[in-house]
Amino acid sequence: MRLSIIIVTYNSLSTIEACLVSVSTATTSDDEVVVVDNCSEDGTRLFVSCNFPNVRLLQPQTNVGFARACNLGFRETKGEVCLFLNPDTVVPDGALDRMIAFQRAHPDVGILGPELVAPDGKVHRLHTRYPSVARCVLSTWVLRLQRPRATRDVECVSGACLMITRRAYEQHGGFDEGIFMFAEDIDLCYRVRASGLRVHHLGEVSVVHLGGKSATEEMISGVFNRRQGMRYFFEKHYGSWRSVALRMFWALEAVSKITADSLSYWTVNDGRRRFKRQRMQGYALLLRNLHKRCWFLRPDGSAFGR
Repeated sequence: MRLSIIIVTYNSLSTIEACLVSVSTATTSDDEVVVVDNCSEDGTRLFVSCNFPNVRLLQPQTNVGFARACNLGFRETKGEVCLFLNPDTVVPDGALDRMIAFQRAHPDVGILGPELVAPDGKVHRLHTRYPSVARCVLSTWVLRLQRPRATRDVECVSGACLMITRRAYEQHGGFDEGIFMFAEDIDLCYRVRASGLRVHHLGEVSVVHLGGKSATEEMISGVFNRRQGMRYFFEKHYGSWRSVALRMFWALEAVSKITADSLSYWTVNDGRRRFKRQRMQGYALLLRNLHKRCWFLRPDGSAFGR
């Protein structure tokens, strides 16, 4: 089998149709598509099962997180190359063929990622280098993330559309299931690249990405888990002292964000107040747990990894 596409969904009803329609156009009879649904509550499972009979639907009994769901989907596939794709993406016709052709022509490339663009064509700013304390500080308050338009080797690519050879995935054990979500793509790229394989950004191929819909809907867990994922990566690969420095910065960031949102809370409409309230709750949760063991928050409020 040529290609296996693995899509992890969580309350993705508003975007999964466009994603799967684009995938069906971009794939061949030698490809397979697997959707792993993390206990959606908006009808995603029913919609996929009723409207896309050629898609294999896996339904864990609990929300197992992004990394574990990806590994679950991978174990049910047979393609020589696997593509992990977010449900809020649209794949143009021909994009997958070009990515597979590039990977076959460059067997030393373990992971490949395309350029991600918004529906209006604007290029997403992405992490293409490993995080550091300095980069975390600068990307928060001074600099924006990089815009990797060129086709070149990079340190990491986004898990929103990440192609990896089956051999590389199996050799490195897939995504680290200790991460509920966020930074699992950086961790996998780090391990693959450390083994001597290349991680490559294919700038000549574009995939549309709406960007972080599930995380936006769950602002509290999104604020908390994004930083906990980065903390997990730091502690795993960099050691404790850099993790401590990062958490000190986050404490300062959390206080400043809570203060700013509190001062402007009554100057915005109801929708923005809800956004600010949830963001403050996320930062408050972070502050209360910076000195504790790293864990993650499921959307239902239960703990993962604690």
